[in-house]
Amino acid sequence: MESYQNTQNVWDFLSGIPIGTIVAWVIVICAIIGFLCAVLIKLYKAFEKYKEVKDMNEKYKNTLEQQGEQLNEISGKVDKLLDCLEVQRKINYKQVRLSIVRICNEAIDKGEISATQHKSLMEMYDEYIESFADMKPNGYVHQLVNMVNDKDRVVIIGKIVE
Repeated sequence: MESYQNTQNVWDFLSGIPIGTIVAWVIVICAIIGFLCAVLIKLYKAFEKYKEVKDMNEKYKNTLEQQGEQLNEISGKVDKLLDCLEVQRKINYKQVRLSIVRICNEAIDKGEISATQHKSLMEMYDEYIESFADMKPNGYVHQLVNMVNDKDRVVIIGKIVE
């Protein structure tokens, strides 16, 4: 009987509250729940955006690391290529020097050189001096070219045909 009386007291209490107040409290509770849901949705969206940005940053970081490794690999290959080019440059230097020496010796031995061959020799010699200046061109080559240019030693035959 006591539980019936307690239940009756609760109903009496509730029946004493105006309907407007109950509706107002329900609306306030629903508004609070709606506000909390909206805040949770915004927090979830912000978290998703943060996660997306973090994933993109990680992807960019990995890409940069891969590119760094590729650049290091390319740099190593470029260094090897430069070494090969330097070897090739030294070979070219020796070949040009040999060509100049051969042409000069031939002209000095014969005592003559064609005008076309002389022009080619001088162009090759100028290129030799200009292109290989850092390799300290051989003084012997310079002496030979001077001997070929000495009119008393070597005669230039013919004219240059352009």
